Amino acid sequence: MFIIACVDIGFAFLYAMFCGGFMKAAMNTRTESDDSKKAMPLRVLKALPAIYDAALRPDLWQHALDELTDLYQARGTIIIAYDLGDRPFALQAWSSLYSGDALKAYGDQFTHYEEVISDYLRDRPPRHMGKDLEVWPDLENDPDRPDLKYLRQHFGILARAGAQLHTHTAWKDYITVQHGKRWQHVPAEFWQMLEFSVPHLSKALEIGRTFNVLRQRYHAVLAALDKVGVGMCVATDRGWIAVSNDEAQRIFSSNDGLSLSREGHLVSTSHDVTAELKAAIDATAQTANGEGVKEEISITCSRLSGGTPFLIVVSPLRDSDAELEPKFSGSLVYIIDPDESAEFSIDGLARIYSLSRAEEEVCQALIHGSTAKEIADLRGVSPETVRSQVRSIYAKAGVSSRTELIRLALLVNPPIR
Repeated sequence: MFIIACVDIGFAFLYAMFCGGFMKAAMNTRTESDDSKKAMPLRVLKALPAIYDAALRPDLWQHALDELTDLYQARGTIIIAYDLGDRPFALQAWSSLYSGDALKAYGDQFTHYEEVISDYLRDRPPRHMGKDLEVWPDLENDPDRPDLKYLRQHFGILARAGAQLHTHTAWKDYITVQHGKRWQHVPAEFWQMLEFSVPHLSKALEIGRTFNVLRQRYHAVLAALDKVGVGMCVATDRGWIAVSNDEAQRIFSSNDGLSLSREGHLVSTSHDVTAELKAAIDATAQTANGEGVKEEISITCSRLSGGTPFLIVVSPLRDSDAELEPKFSGSLVYIIDPDESAEFSIDGLARIYSLSRAEEEVCQALIHGSTAKEIADLRGVSPETVRSQVRSIYAKAGVSSRTELIRLALLVNPPIR
């Protein structure tokens, strides 16, 4: 899908993310060293505030895509996302190159060409970045093909590239970039710029899923946080927790390894974890300001009770609507208590990953904290049978632990009351 969506995705903005991109950003092609990332030109960093502004304001996506189009030295950029589960979610946004009528006319006439490209991207490994020549190797020798003529005449497009954004399969989303040059003349740094921006686009879409469903249900973002069954906090760029929901307050008041200091900062009984939390908030707030590159940092916090460690995920946050304060930039902090999973549902997860009825029941019990022996006793089977089913569940979902399974269950079907 390099030009227009090949599914009926409309313009609704729904759903939630909560796991925040718990799946680590891992580029499978064109990797680069940390040193080269540090040397990235300032114009790349300047594009990040526009991306994170769009996370909470879908109407700002065109501005963000215009920024990216300039960054890529391209003609245009499009983002498409759609859901695979039972919660409707769809997003289609494009840079200002495209008029609605011309884009619609292209889709009406040439959807079958785009279906071939979207199928190709869909079947590639996570975060795959490819170009149209991979789909049609003889493309540049076929200038009279009707879709290519339309793209040239109406948009000045001569070459196209695309990339998957997420590393999981709970939903589908892509960025596509259109060039006004033949591939031999596309800037050499294009792939580097695309690779650098993909994790941030992925993160912005995830954040947008959360806040759009809250807006639709409760007509306000910050006031709705108490409706969420996982801990959520908003931290300023100085590390102060400005807002925290009821679940976060419950975790803090339990004095089980994570709390708020008198100054309102997140602290752990481990000095190392406290330092990690401070560094994570600093780094992601800098990203929101266009001064850093971290789109997500995950931290585990051990508990004094010996329970399953808390999982803390920190992401950049910008507040374009000034619900906190004008030009607020800071961090969104998720705190997950795997031992308080009664509200977690696996309905969407079971459908997306085709779990059998038995696997679904084992998965639900596993997420709710039951051991293999307890599940075996409950189901009247051997522990080895349960362990085999657990391995099958992990393989289908692409996870390797109960904690990762909980993250994915939250991602697919977040506990919004």
